[in-house]
Amino acid sequence: MDTKASGGRILAFEDGKVIFEENSLGKDVYIIESGKVEITKQINGRRVTINILGKGDIFGENAMFANVPRSVTATAIGRTLLISMSMEELIYRMQTNLQFAIELFQSLVSRMHNTDLALKNVLSKIHSFSEGLIQDVFPEKRPLKVGEILIELGYLTPSQLDRCLQKQKEIHIFDYKHKLLGEIMIEFGIITEEQLREALAEQKMRLRNRSE
Repeated sequence: MDTKASGGRILAFEDGKVIFEENSLGKDVYIIESGKVEITKQINGRRVTINILGKGDIFGENAMFANVPRSVTATAIGRTLLISMSMEELIYRMQTNLQFAIELFQSLVSRMHNTDLALKNVLSKIHSFSEGLIQDVFPEKRPLKVGEILIELGYLTPSQLDRCLQKQKEIHIFDYKHKLLGEIMIEFGIITEEQLREALAEQKMRLRNRSE
């Protein structure tokens, strides 16, 4: 992005200096003139890096356009020069400089794509860690799995279960929603609704016996 013709105010940040913090208020958007900026977010109590931005990248636009607190923390990596712009200044530059507007949108789309991939990777690791913690560290608290019961009843093979579990994980990571394993098995045509009800009844009975 041609930041030389972008106007705004030039701000300098030394290495490790926080530009803005998550949940803070602010209405300026920033374009990197030189240096790099680390974008981090608190996820499950951990500070997670979701992007590293470089020259020409823009950030801070969510708070500007949506009038909401900052959703991430931005920190300078090395000595970093930024161009700070208000909404009025940004809109004016977009209206008077078509090339600037095109490169701005290209930068935003690229950054959102990279951020989305990073968040999905983090969510996948957290999901896997949680599953492993329950099964390996606290085996006595491991819930009875309906898939294992279906295998015991002869309605499902281990490979079919793995396939359905992988599909469930993909839905959770990429669509940000949870889908019941039984629903996926029925959609794949692996089991019938009657077989699922039988397995769920067996699961309920075993859970009741375990608690007694």
